[in-house]
Amino acid sequence: MRRVIAGLILCAGALALALGAQAAVRHIAETGRAASLPFSAAVEAGDLIYVSGNGGTDANGQLGADISSQTSNALDRIADALKKAGANLGDVVATQVYITDPANASAMDEAYAARFAKNPPSRTVVVTASLAGGKPLVEINAIAVRRGVAHRAILPKGWQNPPGPFSYAEKVGNTLFISALTARNPMDGSPPPDNIGLQTKTIMDNLGALLKAGGMDYGDLAAGRVWLSDMKYYRDMNVVYRSYFVRDLPARATLQFHLVNPTDLVQISTVAVKGGPRHAILGAIGADGKAGKPNPNYSAGMVVGNRMWVTGMTGETADNKDDVTSQTQETLTRMLRVLKAGGFNPAQVVEANVYMRDIGQFQQMNMGYRQVFQKDLPVRTTVQASNAGGSLVEIVLAAGR
Repeated sequence: MRRVIAGLILCAGALALALGAQAAVRHIAETGRAASLPFSAAVEAGDLIYVSGNGGTDANGQLGADISSQTSNALDRIADALKKAGANLGDVVATQVYITDPANASAMDEAYAARFAKNPPSRTVVVTASLAGGKPLVEINAIAVRRGVAHRAILPKGWQNPPGPFSYAEKVGNTLFISALTARNPMDGSPPPDNIGLQTKTIMDNLGALLKAGGMDYGDLAAGRVWLSDMKYYRDMNVVYRSYFVRDLPARATLQFHLVNPTDLVQISTVAVKGGPRHAILGAIGADGKAGKPNPNYSAGMVVGNRMWVTGMTGETADNKDDVTSQTQETLTRMLRVLKAGGFNPAQVVEANVYMRDIGQFQQMNMGYRQVFQKDLPVRTTVQASNAGGSLVEIVLAAGR
């Protein structure tokens, strides 16, 4: 009997070690031309694999001739990174696609669909003025599940199938990855109203239907991104957006991008997580360690279980208005204070999205970024955007363990 008990203890200990190893954050380094840049090709944390943004170059660094070949190249690079983590494109549950010309959307879709013929991931597509290097036409990042982890598409009753190669939402365990929703009617495909308030309401109502179909509600939203065609809509969008929450709004970034369809004034993409423990960092954390005043539209950070999302932040001060290196360092310093308040550390940051007013200052941004992330590098996507308030850089972070 003692031998049996001892054996069970040993087995339990081995299982605990195995689960601990799986829960640890593992970084898969970039190779080739990107090896000198401050990000990982992929990062594993829990059951998820995060993959950096990949542009239109192939494994030899050659840029594809058109949007179709560049899209294929980007997905090939993502597949390569996933392979090192023991996964493949069939395990992808969410992507963000940045294109430089809305006229390329259809051809991008065709090349993209060829790689996701069955159960395509949730997806966001926006138009950026420029990508790093100035020549790529597309950049794609991804989140995947470990090989063998189940995921399924969510389609509310009465909704038509999505009008492109994506799922409205992908459910993985207690997590729902939701595509960037527009105000088009998902039941009949009718166009959105030409009003930011009505578009926001339609999107939030549609989001509620998706959440319900996935067994969740607005209180389960952990993080979101609002993609506005013009920042002039910011206030009116927020009036509607915040009315859907009782307390503890999700972490969020609000960004100005051109949208593929010119009738769309706003898109909203989100991540929802059922259960907890759940903890919102309501206000930004000052240098003195004290929490600032809560924002009525979002939490500074949101912790759910073993994951955390930090709201998009900037780092402009009176002394660094024209210095992207300093603004990048200051932005990350502010974000890491929020991260610490949520019980996470820099080594547990798994994903960074960097939005620059001028992508031509990419190397200067990297100088500031390297001062904060010198090892344990998260995956990263860097694109050009019209940042709020004229700041030179805005960054969004996610962490896991």
